Parts: sequence; structure tokens; C-alpha cells
Amino acid sequence: MLSGERAEHDLAVGDLSGATGADGQLQFMLDSASGVGLIPEQVWEQPDLPASPYGSDPATASIGFTDGQAAGSASPLTWATAQEVRLIQDLGAGRLLEQPSIVAARYVTHSQAEAPLTVTAPVHEAGSAIEASPPQATVNGTSVTVTGSTAPGAHVDIQISDIQVPDGSGSTSSLTAGASGAFAATVTVPAGDQSHVAVTVTAPGGGTNEAGFDVTSLAVPGTVVLNVSGPAGGGAGPGNFALPTAANGTSAVFPARSFTITDFRAATTGATTSFQVGIGDLTNPFGGQDGFSLQLIDLYIRKPGLPSYDYSTAATYPSRNYRVAPADAWSQSIEVDGFGRAQWQTALGTAAGSIESVRGNPASGQITITVPAAQLGTISSGWTFTVAVTGQDGFGTDDARAFTATPGAYTFGVCSAAQVAQNPEPQACQVSPSIEPEVLGTVPPPGVSLSSELNVLAYPGNTTTTLATPVQLQGVTVP
Repeated sequence: MLSGERAEHDLAVGDLSGATGADGQLQFMLDSASGVGLIPEQVWEQPDLPASPYGSDPATASIGFTDGQAAGSASPLTWATAQEVRLIQDLGAGRLLEQPSIVAARYVTHSQAEAPLTVTAPVHEAGSAIEASPPQATVNGTSVTVTGSTAPGAHVDIQISDIQVPDGSGSTSSLTAGASGAFAATVTVPAGDQSHVAVTVTAPGGGTNEAGFDVTSLAVPGTVVLNVSGPAGGGAGPGNFALPTAANGTSAVFPARSFTITDFRAATTGATTSFQVGIGDLTNPFGGQDGFSLQLIDLYIRKPGLPSYDYSTAATYPSRNYRVAPADAWSQSIEVDGFGRAQWQTALGTAAGSIESVRGNPASGQITITVPAAQLGTISSGWTFTVAVTGQDGFGTDDARAFTATPGAYTFGVCSAAQVAQNPEPQACQVSPSIEPEVLGTVPPPGVSLSSELNVLAYPGNTTTTLATPVQLQGVTVP
């Protein structure tokens, strides 16, 4: 399909050799076809690879590939075949038959004037600049004042859109630049979220331009009803857990504070309730803007005053190797991770409601989970929240990243290799990975340390290989 489009461009600019020559795009498309002219989705561009013999391991076997022929993809690919037919018709007519007239009128028949545009606050950004990474701004509240200059009397549109849902929706403010070309507008951005601000201008005599920047709001979405700090020394389980290495087994792969809880808060707007889990470093080592990538969060919610059968102390999966303390037994649980998993259920195993959104904000370090307040209930004194953070793994049976004795290729280590090499080896490093709690960070109540709460050997009957009593997590309560 792309080859056909390139050939259409060649035709449009008069380079027929690029379209129809012996080495042109059309001949390439015809040569890559199989059967009776079946145009493939993709072609093999490496040296020929013979088919594996019968009985080969299907996980590694090859169906065989030939340089320039179909690469095991769809053949025919309907739109690639349609592109071939359209190209042949174009070449026969000597022109593009399906060129949209409105596009040709704008870019071929006419040239486009460029209006001047410079954004001066909250960042400085000139129009027409193509940035791989747009300028960044951070605000404490939800208001952003955008100022700049353009052509006098130009129409100015300022649009706020969600960075993580780039569907073009969002609020737009419109105004007219003054006699000097200056403009200013105060716009509202979502609390605790990242947005993109696009400024577009249309000059009275013609000409357009655009500039933009990203803005992060550090505001809490709503009225805070619970706000607690994370414990000291968090992010390493009982204190000895070590972060994974890369596939080569040597280099570190995750930022040091990827699982350190800095704070936890609950806030409500009346219509919605948001839970924010602060993480020490929300950098996404795999690229992309969304800072929520490595973590898996289990949030256990206790609404007081319910019948005993409405509560549970079980973790979301038995393989988590922990339970919630009986006094903090939960009536609802929420589990979210960086791969998009989001489930909200009651202790009876039924759906509790629909999660509205899950966002990661690298600038503020907050992972924000928003749910309808009507389905959650009104948070008041006595509600208890128990938080557990570990690593997500979309390929694991329980969605959590595995543990090994020492850090492996994308596995957590019970201890680092240096700790294990000590003589004598610390007893904590002798604990089997299969019984360690899948918890890198939690928020215990005042007076409770992580080392004591997450230490398997501190519970009755446990040995370095036997789990008789799972670790118990304790929560924090709304006063």
C-alpha cells in the first residue's frame, strides 16, 4: 500500500521512472505478489530463510521466506490490492484519479500563508516549530494563563486535550487578538493530570499557525479526606528486596524508587472519588509519556458497619503471599497496573462498579484512580485503606512480576547478589522466593515498620522454605 502511494507521488511530480520503471514501485508490487497476483501486506527483506523440517519445535520453526516475497502476512491484503488497482488506473490516465479536490485546492492550487505566532507564557514557544518533545509547564492549581502575540485581530483558539487520550476532544477557548496582536486567556486544566495545550491562530487576511505545550497540574482532584505519608525505607519490601536486571542479567533496568510509596490520599468531588498513590519515580523505562508502566497496585477498602460476610482478608491472588489484617478486612478492592488492567470488586466477588480512569503523572509522581462516588460510597470516619504496590507483569499468572533468589532478567531478587555473597549470608536472603510477599511497598499505620510487617520470618510457624502464616498488611484509617 505504501509503495503504491509512493508511486502516486512520483506520478504527481512527473517522475514516471520511479513509478513504472524496471525498478519502480509498480513493478516491485507485481514482483512481490503470489499466486494469481495476490498483493501481500509485507514482504521479506532479509536473506532467504528455508522452511524448517517437519517436526521442528513450533515455537522456533519457520515457514520459510524468500527475499522480496510475502513475509507470512495477509495475502492478499485487500487495501494493498486496491492500491495496486488504483495505481494502474492512475498511470493509464496519466493523473491521480482520486485526489480530493479540497486538498488539492488548498495545497496545490493555492499556497498557504503563515500567520506570526509566539506563545510567551507559561512557556516560550514560537509557532511552526516541530518539537519531538513539546515544552513543559507545571502548575499547582487548575488554572493556566496563556499569553502570546500574533497578527492584529487574529482569531485565537486555545484547546485543552488529554495527553493520554489523544482523541481531539477537550475544552476550547476562543478570543480575538488585540490591535497590537497580543492575546491572553486563562484556561482550566484537569486537576492532578497532564494535558496538552494547543494554540492556533487564523489571521484576518489569511494565514494560520500553531504552537503548543504540555502542562501538568499538581492539584488534588477534589477535597482531600485522607492524606498520609509513605513509610521510610519503602520500595524494597522488608528492606532486602532488589530490583530486576535487564535481559543480559547485569545492568539495572528500573529506576531506584519505582516502587517507593511517597504518600497516599483520597479525595472527593462529590460525584467522584480519587485515590492517589505517590511513587518516588514514575519514569517509564520502556519509553512513552505515561508514567504508569511498572507498578501493580492493590487497594483494599474497608467500609465500616457492614455484616461480617461482606468482608475478606484474602489478597487478590493467593500467590501474593499476604493477607489483610482481620481488623482491616476489606469490603471492596481495586487492582490496577501499567498494562491497563483495572478491576473493582466486592469481597463477595461481584463487580463493585466501573473505574472511570487510571492515570500516571510523572511530574507529580502520582498514580490517580478515579471511581464514581455513588458506587463507592461516601468516605467518612472509620473507613480503612490498605495499599500494596509490586511490579506488574502482563505475562504472569497473577499479573505480578516474579521473584528469584537474586535479581534476574526482569525478576525481583529476594536479595542483591552482593548481600547473598556476604559471609555469613543474612537469614533474610535465605527465604525462598516462592513464599515472599509480593509487596515492594505499602502504607502501614503509625508505629508499624515495613521491616516487621513484611518479614516472613517474623510470623509464627514460618521458616525459610515454609509459609505457615502469611504476612499481614495493615491499613490506614480516616480519623
